[in-house]
Amino acid sequence: MVISENYVAPHAIVYGFLSGDIEIVRFHMFFTAFESLIENLPHEADSQGQKHRLRGHTGAVLCLASHQMVSRSAGRSLNHVLLSGSMDCTVRMWDLDSGNPIAVLHQHVAPVRQIILPPRQSEYPWSDCFLTVGDDSCVALASLQTLRVERLFPGHLFFPAKVLWDGVRGYIACLCPNRSEKGDALDILYIWDVKTGARERLLRGAAAHSMFDHFVKGINESFLSGNLMNGNFGFLFSFSSD
Repeated sequence: MVISENYVAPHAIVYGFLSGDIEIVRFHMFFTAFESLIENLPHEADSQGQKHRLRGHTGAVLCLASHQMVSRSAGRSLNHVLLSGSMDCTVRMWDLDSGNPIAVLHQHVAPVRQIILPPRQSEYPWSDCFLTVGDDSCVALASLQTLRVERLFPGHLFFPAKVLWDGVRGYIACLCPNRSEKGDALDILYIWDVKTGARERLLRGAAAHSMFDHFVKGINESFLSGNLMNGNFGFLFSFSSD
């Protein structure tokens, strides 16, 4: 995963390994402001102080994301957070500046496949929340302010292969393709209200895809100009073993 924030060049790359370890490679030759932080990190580093290893997961790292905090909590100076999901069914939060662990969440009972960051237009407190998608077909919303799970969106008949978060209207759309062998089974779209946690609509077949396309059209422009340009979206290169 490449972390670039508002810079033209990336200032860090984060790797997830099959062992469960996470490695951060910082390009402090371009950003000298990070040098003092790098020298004081309490994790393993190479001779140049550029690579740092984070340990905690007991299974392969499957997804990564980074988030710049929008709000500040009382008594907490958290600024930049690294999120990781794993085969061990946990989601871990790390302080990306110090490399220290923050919290471990257990909202899933199966491997965590995806982490989705809040859209740019999201209002507080949703602007410092994120979604996780697990192999248990559950979607969960957790807060970086409270460090706990705030919403669970369960009951998907199939795995939510495509999940969209509309930050303006406060809805989540989960498109679940039919994975059964029955020819008459249809893809299903679940629409959830983020604020209440209630399921608003359930659509099947062509209606499901039409509504999902409507969601894509509505947030596509803000996604490109918001998450990518602000560095909230990570590009995952590969997961390799040690």
